Amino acid sequence: MEVSKPIAEFADFIRDTRAKLADVNAKIEAAEQERQAILKAKPHSEDIVAFLRRSLDGGVADFNRQFASFLSATFVSSDDAAEAVKKQPASLLRLEPRQLSTEELRTRTMKGGIADLNAAVLTYFLRDKIAEEIPALVNRLCPDAQRGMKSADRASALSRLDELLESLRSEHAALQADLTAARGAIFP
Repeated sequence: MEVSKPIAEFADFIRDTRAKLADVNAKIEAAEQERQAILKAKPHSEDIVAFLRRSLDGGVADFNRQFASFLSATFVSSDDAAEAVKKQPASLLRLEPRQLSTEELRTRTMKGGIADLNAAVLTYFLRDKIAEEIPALVNRLCPDAQRGMKSADRASALSRLDELLESLRSEHAALQADLTAARGAIFP
């Protein structure tokens, strides 16, 4: 029975290919779970500090924009710019983030209100002190962040996993193609 040896070899091929496919599927699932865990990993304190310091840059940019607008509207663009310097001094800490309409100014005046302190102004003048204090605050108030994952490590791990997943998916496709070809050989 010479036919039974090729059939046995064919059956072994199918069984081995299915086992390899199951193994590849398990590896893909494990890599995807690891990838999700890395994506969900808490950030390291250094990354939190860097993020908060970058937010200070936004406050400084806001101040520069607001102050330039104030200077332009008050001392350059306005018809009564010469009179503006004779008026009651403006409170720089209460600089309006945007030019208020006459109606908005009237409503605020009638309510006896004054502008809130401007966070962009405070950020501009206190940014160095705030930036200096951020690391100590993060370490004291969020000590678990010391054990977090650094962004460079996260990026490296994700890159490694993405390469692995690409390779595993290619292997999966090849094994699946082999099984499809084997089925086609049996059932033409």
